[in-house]
Amino acid sequence: MQDTTPAIPKEIVITCGLFLVILVIGTLAFDLYTRQENTMMLTSATVADTNKSNAITGRAIGITGASTADNALLVDADKQIGVYRVLPSFSFIDTYHLTEEYNTLQKQIRLFYDDIDECRETYLVDDCIATELNKKEYASWLDDCETNEEQLFYDFTELFSKCLASADIDCTCTGTLAGEYTAGEYAISIIQDEEETQFSLNALTESLPLSFEIEENVMTSAEYIIHADRTGTIGSFSSLEPSSVLYLYKKDDRTISAEDESTFTTYELTRSSCEIPKQEIYKFCMQSDTIVSTHDTTQSKTITQPVVYMFAIDFTD
Repeated sequence: MQDTTPAIPKEIVITCGLFLVILVIGTLAFDLYTRQENTMMLTSATVADTNKSNAITGRAIGITGASTADNALLVDADKQIGVYRVLPSFSFIDTYHLTEEYNTLQKQIRLFYDDIDECRETYLVDDCIATELNKKEYASWLDDCETNEEQLFYDFTELFSKCLASADIDCTCTGTLAGEYTAGEYAISIIQDEEETQFSLNALTESLPLSFEIEENVMTSAEYIIHADRTGTIGSFSSLEPSSVLYLYKKDDRTISAEDESTFTTYELTRSSCEIPKQEIYKFCMQSDTIVSTHDTTQSKTITQPVVYMFAIDFTD
């Protein structure tokens, strides 16, 4: 039966780690790209306005590779005629019927979006979502899907993302790491090149198209050390005082400098606040009835777990 659900001209925004893509031909590269908790995810997924099947599309990570001739192995490089390149493409049969399950979920997402979009004309989005999640068709949906470590990492990186999204320049952004994180010490590594800045915490990564500085000194790499316990969360770069608040100075459209609190009481130019655009992005996950086998590295054995789909929906106007 053809799906006649109208397409939604909105992004399905994904913020939780490495994501999978269901292949168009109905097969699934599942065994290669599951994380330890057996969580399936989408990457860069968008709702296609012109796609008659209303599919959610995206890009796959690591599906294809490249093999090239090595010049060092050539007996006489001067006699080389050319290099033969191979771009293999492969897929796996969906023995778990996850393709069908995924198609059902993406239709649910559309219906959920429509209902919330209509509801928020009268009520707050949070209230609309709470009401909608009480319906039996969403009984397997959860809105608290991140681990404490994931929450800490994305709370940190989203401060940079929101500041970068501001239309203002020569202004300051402040943010507090206020989540109830697992007690301990965390090091978020920051490495950048000419194109982007990459933040990483263990296996979690996020790249932003910004130039990062510490008190206006260009950095190629840095570490932000975070201490979390029952009394709160504080963090700092090596050159700054530990604080529960992260101070960012947005110099221009793509340059953000991490600053010490004293900077904003010393320099006149850093006193104005950046106007942060309001974003209404909500994260969800859905636990499947499908049970699969996976290797648990902590127990060093194969265990069975349900598949969990993670996604987020952007209700921002």
